Amino acid sequence: MKNIYTILTTAFLLVPMLSSAQMEGGFIPSPVDFHNYSVSHLKTTDELPSKYDSRDFGYITPSRNQVIAGTCWAFATCDAVEALSNKLGYSDGYLSPQLMSNCHYGFLLTKTQGGNFEMATSIMANLQSLAYEDSFPYVALDEVCPDFTPDDFPAYTLGAYFLPSGDITAIKQCIMDYGAVGASMFYDSKYLSGNVYKCTGEEAANHAVSLIGWNDNERVFLAKFNWGASMFDNGVLKISYDDSVIMSDCTAFTTRVDKTEVTNAYYYDKSGMFGARIWDGVEKMSTLSYFTPKGKEKLTRVGTYVAGNSTEITFTVMIDSEIPFTKTIQCPYAGFYSVKLDNPVIVDNTFIVAVDYGNTVPLESKNEDYNDPTFIPVGSQFIQVNGDDKQTITIGTDATDERFRAVNLCTKAYTTDIPTEIKEEESSESEPENVDVYGTDGRFIKNFKSKNDFLSKGLFIFVEHFKDKPQSKGYLEYRP
Repeated sequence: MKNIYTILTTAFLLVPMLSSAQMEGGFIPSPVDFHNYSVSHLKTTDELPSKYDSRDFGYITPSRNQVIAGTCWAFATCDAVEALSNKLGYSDGYLSPQLMSNCHYGFLLTKTQGGNFEMATSIMANLQSLAYEDSFPYVALDEVCPDFTPDDFPAYTLGAYFLPSGDITAIKQCIMDYGAVGASMFYDSKYLSGNVYKCTGEEAANHAVSLIGWNDNERVFLAKFNWGASMFDNGVLKISYDDSVIMSDCTAFTTRVDKTEVTNAYYYDKSGMFGARIWDGVEKMSTLSYFTPKGKEKLTRVGTYVAGNSTEITFTVMIDSEIPFTKTIQCPYAGFYSVKLDNPVIVDNTFIVAVDYGNTVPLESKNEDYNDPTFIPVGSQFIQVNGDDKQTITIGTDATDERFRAVNLCTKAYTTDIPTEIKEEESSESEPENVDVYGTDGRFIKNFKSKNDFLSKGLFIFVEHFKDKPQSKGYLEYRP
């Protein structure tokens, strides 16, 4: 029998270990390359403006000073998310790189070792958002992960595009659409000529910036640094289109979600998509993730990662064999996508979030010294081939197929807590305190503790009374 699954190696390539000199910059590329793919665009770069600067619209905050190596990726993430929020009309002010650079849930790198935009995406997808600067002021040498609550966040960021390497059209369009794009680069002053920077070597990225505009006449991007406003042009440097690194690892943060919409996140992937598996010759791969809420909650949003060669995914929510929600979305780029349920769904027991992909399933796996996943026994995560129950693959530490013992699916479920007063009201409605029984002629028969105490046969009117509620509930019922 032909093996129906193989490791996807063409789209995700391992990055060589970095030298100590490269690591000093603070940007550590993900060991898996999520940007090595290509897409077709509806627009060409010629249809975009010849120059653009997000500063002209007030989307960009002034440059700050990161002081130490290791935190550039967190600063650049703040820049991009600030730009998104400002473009949407919010006034959150500076966001804090302190919390993200100090608290690497799911990852093993320290503050001074650095990070990348895939890490930032995963951290935010798990509902550790970027905090207000006033909540956690940046202190360069402080590596303590502080306690935090949603009150420290202005909102959540639950969407990101991992843009194709070298795709100038995608970069420009996302700068226009979202205010800024996080980008990696290799910085060495020997490549700076006047006010333009151009790396011509084959070095790996060692620094992170945010791209906030471009100028085709000069063939440059405008890149915001965080080495202080006195550097370059008020902290902004021109980087040549011909720079060998600048377009290799770019990420746009796309989706702001209000805190009233999500409170809890359920998932198995602590560090997000860390590879993928492709099934040759298969049209549809489906995943099923079983989640159990902490109590009675409202399911409001679901999410997942997408590999570079996927263009469409379908989310389906299943509760007790019912399907209260299904939605198909288009995915122009690799990255993380979340969708809001049209109507929130009450969940108080185990529910399923299924995702239909193409032939590629994003997965979380482990890389030594980089991430720290947790793998669990079988029973909560499954993969189906072409929707066929007979071709179901179990995932877990005791899975029959050893290739699926140390992986997790990348599905997220987001819920909100139900206020206590609503829970009490719903509880009262499901368990009335007592019930009056009437004949269809309006004749009162008797009051009972429960309608099950009334044993007569025929058609009757039941009026249920609830504790601490003035209203009652009446209905006709036939008793055989």
